Amino acid sequence: MPKAKLVTRTASTSSVSTDNIPKGTGLTNAELDSNFLNLRDQGWRLRADDSTQHTITADTQITFQGGVITADANGDITVADLGGGSTETSASVFTSFQVSETGASGTDLGNYMRVNSAQIDFNHQGQAFLSTAKFRIYGSDAQQANGNIPFEVGLSQVSDVRINEIKYPSTDGVVGSSPWSNGSGELFLSSVNRLPIHASTAMPNGVPGAVICISDNGYKPAYYDNNNWKYIHDNSNV
Repeated sequence: MPKAKLVTRTASTSSVSTDNIPKGTGLTNAELDSNFLNLRDQGWRLRADDSTQHTITADTQITFQGGVITADANGDITVADLGGGSTETSASVFTSFQVSETGASGTDLGNYMRVNSAQIDFNHQGQAFLSTAKFRIYGSDAQQANGNIPFEVGLSQVSDVRINEIKYPSTDGVVGSSPWSNGSGELFLSSVNRLPIHASTAMPNGVPGAVICISDNGYKPAYYDNNNWKYIHDNSNV
């Protein structure tokens, strides 16, 4: 609303900047005018999350973006649905976004997550999460028992990256390295090519040309001839 309209004797701006209560003598014209001007121009402060303070006076207009404002019979105001409420089907939003732990300040702001035109990152200070914290993208079975986790990163462990629940190597190996699995959901890089390893009592289904090692016979190599697994060294059946 606009500021109150006043008529003063002599002053157009206030000359009273400190309290003098009671003065003990009569007020001058300038003091009377200043009291009215101070009452008209007084304000209150609104503080944002970033500690910025805004002085609100009688003629300040406050806009609630996306809000619905209603007044009851007593003139009391209600602001609802800030940010869109339940009727919104999409949200756009600002130029940057930060998620911080409670009490964060300074360079720790956004220590959980930062989103802006230059980056989307998590844990940029390296100390925001517990040592067991994970960043996960779940499959269609969400967080059900034994549900699939297509992508997972251990936020406090550089060497813990998993795709489709397979842990990937933490180093890039040497030139010519090849990946191999330990059979327990973990890949490694080795400079020595390794054949799949199987026991003679638990042979896999074969395809022509496949080659494996037999763990209970000195890790001798064997191939599949479209009918049987055979040792390479003497062509006998495994």
